[in-house]
Amino acid sequence: MKLLETDYRPTPEDKARIKILSDMFKVSGDGVFATLQGEGLTTKEGGTAGLPVVFLRLHFCNLTCGFPTGWQCDTRYTWNPRMEEFWKEPRDWSINQTAVNIRQAWRQNHPQIETGHRLVISGGEPLLQQGKIVELISEIRTIQQECQIPNEKIIVMPQGRSWESIQAQAQLLEPSVSERNWHIGYRHQLNWFGDQRGT
Repeated sequence: MKLLETDYRPTPEDKARIKILSDMFKVSGDGVFATLQGEGLTTKEGGTAGLPVVFLRLHFCNLTCGFPTGWQCDTRYTWNPRMEEFWKEPRDWSINQTAVNIRQAWRQNHPQIETGHRLVISGGEPLLQQGKIVELISEIRTIQQECQIPNEKIIVMPQGRSWESIQAQAQLLEPSVSERNWHIGYRHQLNWFGDQRGT
């Protein structure tokens, strides 16, 4: 019988695996993967949709996005202890190993692109590991040339697992985002790839 999301009971090994190590990233099971940028279809959104990108998916989240409004986070396996994936999938990577994995993903999946590499650090909530992110950016400076974020480059991504839920969230966010001269990016990969991991 398959366990339901609410049925998983972590083993002692699971509990040991989930412990945070001060000098290591806690990386989700997705780890590093190459794909096409899903946000930023229009110039107003940043104009980056469809461009090659490498993602680093980190574990853990302290936000309660969507509650109680009801939309579902698309990466709940990075924070929901009721899910087996939360306990079984995370890995510990050193900053150096993370940089190596990012470089390798670029070489294997986007070998024709020599400059202007894009890296998206996602989660979970990546800022829970922000000190390590700062070190990582220094480590991969040869890959990631631009780390300045002017207001017009800040793109807020409404969360959801369907195009309809994302549009509804975007409407709620729009007044606050416009007031700050930011932009809203849509998760176009839902239309391109559907709701599957690693896209």
